Amino acid sequence: MPEQVLEVGSVSIQKEMVRCGLGVGILPAYALEAGDRLQARPIAGASMREIAAAWRADLPLTRAAQTFLALTRAESARLRTPSEGPRG
Repeated sequence: MPEQVLEVGSVSIQKEMVRCGLGVGILPAYALEAGDRLQARPIAGASMREIAAAWRADLPLTRAAQTFLALTRAESARLRTPSEGPRG
């Protein structure tokens, strides 16, 4: 464990601190952008963040909401499937 640990509430502040040479950071992959000038490595065994979709139980879902949920479920299932490696 590092001697000093600092938690910040902003991903952009954390990235800027890393760019300034103040240490390393643990970020969600979606937070990294091409122009960040940062190196990234996956963390073996890192936990996945669980998220949930929510909607009002007393109202019917719109067609757009139904489509969104179907796409979300399909993507979730795809991400849970073990990777077959690069295709070429």
